[in-house]
Amino acid sequence: MPGSVNHRRGPPRRPPPAHSLSRASVRHACHVGLLVGCGIAVLSGCRIPAGGDTDGITPFRGSGRSLNDVGARALEGLVSGDRASLAALRLSREEYMEVVWPELPVSDPDLNVPIEYVWADIESRDRRAVNRLSPQFEGLAAEVVEVECVGGVQEFATFRVHTDCWVTISAAPGHRRIQLFKDVLERGAGYKLFRYYDDMLRPVEKDRADGD
Repeated sequence: MPGSVNHRRGPPRRPPPAHSLSRASVRHACHVGLLVGCGIAVLSGCRIPAGGDTDGITPFRGSGRSLNDVGARALEGLVSGDRASLAALRLSREEYMEVVWPELPVSDPDLNVPIEYVWADIESRDRRAVNRLSPQFEGLAAEVVEVECVGGVQEFATFRVHTDCWVTISAAPGHRRIQLFKDVLERGAGYKLFRYYDDMLRPVEKDRADGD
């Protein structure tokens, strides 16, 4: 669940494809997200990919050029303790409320979900995550190797969302993996994250299947 420490050791090897979910299970996942009031949970699992197109749309201000660029800038901000640069990589309140929210199924007036409550929840979880991430990274000599989003891509009218994202980092004594952020929005040619995620650095373990 977003906002809680994820104790699994890296991303799953074979994430289930989005098309394998039934519409009933998608609706159920959406309602669960609404009940717990998780900012990003109200997005994840609530939209069946529709093959939307973001070509020709202007990216949000401050967007990263790629998933790896977002990961590198997030790492740099954590290492330097620059919270302003960390915030610049996130969707702003205006971007979320005026562009993103209206396209989310949870914005349906019949559901009567208060947008201010959802945004306050996102902000609260983000602050808590940054406060717990910062001590792990401040002053650390590290660089991003790869950002991999293993949960698939959800398509919307003017943007798409890369889900279940993991950042692999090169730092002594070896590569580490962490979920600095979980969901990244791609709009036009730019990438911004919803919020930072409360996770822990862990060593990258060799896939046992590689040794078979």
